[in-house]
Amino acid sequence: MKILIEGGGFPAFWYNYGYAYKLLNNIKKSNMFVGYSAGALVSTILIFDEIKMDDIIEITNNIFIAYSNRNLRFGFLGTIIRNMFKNILPDDANIRANNKLGILLCDPNNDNKCKLVTQWNSKEELIQCLISSCYIPFFTGCGRLTDEYYNCRDAIFSCNLESLKTDYDIIIKKPQEDIRVSFTRIFSIYKNLQIPSYKNAMTNLRDGAEDCKKQTKKQTKKQINKVLEINNK
Repeated sequence: MKILIEGGGFPAFWYNYGYAYKLLNNIKKSNMFVGYSAGALVSTILIFDEIKMDDIIEITNNIFIAYSNRNLRFGFLGTIIRNMFKNILPDDANIRANNKLGILLCDPNNDNKCKLVTQWNSKEELIQCLISSCYIPFFTGCGRLTDEYYNCRDAIFSCNLESLKTDYDIIIKKPQEDIRVSFTRIFSIYKNLQIPSYKNAMTNLRDGAEDCKKQTKKQTKKQINKVLEINNK
């Protein structure tokens, strides 16, 4: 089963993590997780059983506290991602993630089409791939990202991202915000990249888990009704 986890800044990270964490209680572990932007971060975390939710909450809370007075400063996002995953990923992360994890990037050298990466030669390369997947000018760096591995950016800028979504069995995505709240896409990006408070982060986490629980109940009810219909024929 292929599961796509979408992006959407810090709110989507927590919501999607809560949803996916709950989902893993109801499906087999042998799945391929694919993500972009915040979804790539969540997908990577889910690959490793030894990374517990309490660890993620503690580490990210410490990082967010350290950067809470640096909102929207040049390059802060890349530094947060590097510090976080350098701490939580095992040394053999790239080997264990190969072909189990997929990270979507926008490749400006190929007409801004999506590029799916599923293999890495080192832990550092995997971390850089995550940074590339979350790369938005100014927030992660300046202009086009230049590194020795990818030279790509956030897949949200890809021209063919929507058409690729039909390839996945399950798509996890934080519900769209009301247009009256996000007046423009730029404002939405700005808003979603604000360092969240612990309270807001945990609210998004719980919302994701609750929505997954509700959706699972709906699916189970549909399956039961389908069986009853067959038996009554």
